Amino acid sequence: MSEFDAMQAIREVEKSWRRTRATAIIHSGSRRTVFGCLCGAEHTTSTDWNGRTAKHVVEWRDEHAGCAEKYLASLIY
Repeated sequence: MSEFDAMQAIREVEKSWRRTRATAIIHSGSRRTVFGCLCGAEHTTSTDWNGRTAKHVVEWRDEHAGCAEKYLASLIY
């Protein structure tokens, strides 16, 4: 199951959620953006030039893509 499909199924249960990926911005302010994952992991980056699309952020988000399916499984069982 893809991350997108898992998130669609999760949003059917969690009606107020707007996120489309396992990871989402949970705080943004001043000079720092904090991403949070459904598994509880967090990753920070600069809000300055290219911070949200930096290689380390893209790699971290890709590493946590499978967390959506794991979270969905926890809702079902």
